[in-house]
Amino acid sequence: MLLREARITKRVQKQLFACFVKDLTAVQTAYHFKKTASGKREKVAGIVDVSRPCATRYFRLWRGLIRQSLLRKYPRFSGEVEIDIGFFGGRAAKWTSAYVRRLAGLPAGRIVAKRKLIKKYEGRKQPVLGILNRGGDIFLLPLKSKSRAHLEGAVRMVVERGAVIYSDMEKGLSNLKLDGYTHHQINHSKGPVSAQGYHINGIESFWREARRSMSKNFRGVPRSTLDLHIKEREFRYNHRHDLAKALTRLLRPQASIHPVR
Repeated sequence: MLLREARITKRVQKQLFACFVKDLTAVQTAYHFKKTASGKREKVAGIVDVSRPCATRYFRLWRGLIRQSLLRKYPRFSGEVEIDIGFFGGRAAKWTSAYVRRLAGLPAGRIVAKRKLIKKYEGRKQPVLGILNRGGDIFLLPLKSKSRAHLEGAVRMVVERGAVIYSDMEKGLSNLKLDGYTHHQINHSKGPVSAQGYHINGIESFWREARRSMSKNFRGVPRSTLDLHIKEREFRYNHRHDLAKALTRLLRPQASIHPVR
């Protein structure tokens, strides 16, 4: 867990690790400087007595190790599985597919115009495929495109044949029945739950919590490090009951690695 070749002490490294487990940002953890009204720089104390760039290097290193561990071996889900595509990034947050649910009372012409805006702004966001095993773990995969080949290939890689899949009306997932799955689709324009009682509230709840934590803590994540934060969300969810122990087991073999300056 500790980085022996680093310039800070082991006690400070343990404090950084505790802040990382609590899902704090580098700005909340370390001291930094801000300009006052008179133009002078004022030091703002943090939880740990290290600089913000130092905490950023450690946090980014640990997120990279988490991502590497998750990419080494993909999970295999069976039983009941929820699949959905979430979008991250972009400031026009209201222009998402969830916004369609509030268009029911508008005239047909305005609905068409709104759908064009939704498609425009979703093109600026990063699509992420989420596969949730009900009562179990989650798998997240940033997508280069929402084509049928990409989506079906990811589902076959993670979900065993014969599983029961619940999803929305995404076109790329409409032929899963031909691959040996029992597939139920929910039309969200008619409500979050279908007439038969099918829903994907589990994965929708995960998207809501992930976006809330990322927007509240980071107030925007650059595209270059977005995949690190996405895989971190996956790791935190899958080890939500013993996160500190899971991170300790993961980082212990990397004790001789120090952040790259």
